[in-house]
Amino acid sequence: MKAFHIGVDIGFRRDTSAVVGVYHDFEVNRYCMGFSKIWEAPVHIPAVTEYIIDIMGKETVAGVWYDPYQWAAEAQRLEDKGMGRYLNEVNQSGPFMIQIGTNLHTLMQRDAIWMYPDAELRSHFSWCAVKMTEQGPRIIKSVQTKQIDGVIATSMAVWGASQADTPEDGGGFDDSEHVVDLEELL
Repeated sequence: MKAFHIGVDIGFRRDTSAVVGVYHDFEVNRYCMGFSKIWEAPVHIPAVTEYIIDIMGKETVAGVWYDPYQWAAEAQRLEDKGMGRYLNEVNQSGPFMIQIGTNLHTLMQRDAIWMYPDAELRSHFSWCAVKMTEQGPRIIKSVQTKQIDGVIATSMAVWGASQADTPEDGGGFDDSEHVVDLEELL
């Protein structure tokens, strides 16, 4: 069963926003990208939330990883809709960024991540670099005028998926949300 972890990186004013969904395929032991979407600036942030709500209605979601500074009001909106158990606040500064940078860097070196051929997302990867710091690898922009929000969202999603050690741990499956009676389909 695929249980997606969703990384959300919200941009303001002149920055892009990105949402990426990743699941751990335990059969081949790879992290697989299931979907991604990048919004160009200026971003209508409620549209990002609507996209996530739509995904949560169609797919099994184990977690949504986001920076509360960037997405607090929309996270509250999801909480009000009963989706709070999926929300995982992360701070996009300091130690967490080193952790997700280390995780992404290690998994990419091991060829343990499968990305589908999305030109826009791949361009975000081509515009970033890994800066080795005393604490570990950190994701940075290699060109300041280019966007790397897709990389940050991917690294957050991969981090979430890598925290689930077994298929049972990764499931946000809930019969009341993900099972539809046959009568409802007719």
